[in-house]
Amino acid sequence: MKRITFFCILIIQAILLVGCRTVERNIVEEAELDEGKTNEIAQNIVFICNRQQYNENYYNLGYFIDNLGNKSYFDLSNKSIDYAEDISVLYEYLNENIEKYEKIPFLEKEQLYECYEYLNLVDENAEIEEECVMADYGAYFLYGVRLSESGNVELILLEEYGDWNRINLDDNVDNIIEIIGKDTWRDNF
Repeated sequence: MKRITFFCILIIQAILLVGCRTVERNIVEEAELDEGKTNEIAQNIVFICNRQQYNENYYNLGYFIDNLGNKSYFDLSNKSIDYAEDISVLYEYLNENIEKYEKIPFLEKEQLYECYEYLNLVDENAEIEEECVMADYGAYFLYGVRLSESGNVELILLEEYGDWNRINLDDNVDNIIEIIGKDTWRDNF
């Protein structure tokens, strides 16, 4: 009887010990996750949504989402520099002039960090599905902005539609667009 009691006590202690370690591990993982999320996103701009048209009514407008989840609209249609030719030139201009744009709350902090985590998981060599669908419609672009391990800015095409449809087939892109809102990013110009 003493042996059975002794083994029961050992088993209960083992279960409690494993349970405590699991709780301790979960607390540590949550603390590490929260610790990472309290750090600011290093770059000012996280997403760029851009609409361009080249017919007789040229325009280049859109909005960007900053590292606090705010949305800021821009219209560069009347600028002498063609920011439509190269997304990196557009990014540099917006980043240098970020304070000139009104900030409108858009994404909650948790949503922004979740999007940014997915963005960091997007394979820069992911397959892009392309299809020419019309002419003279213009184009809508959604780019993600992240930093490489060396600290360089990487502009990742997430989705384009218009004259050409280009869809990044990385599954993480779908998660980002679901959070931002597929109709939201396209129709908020």
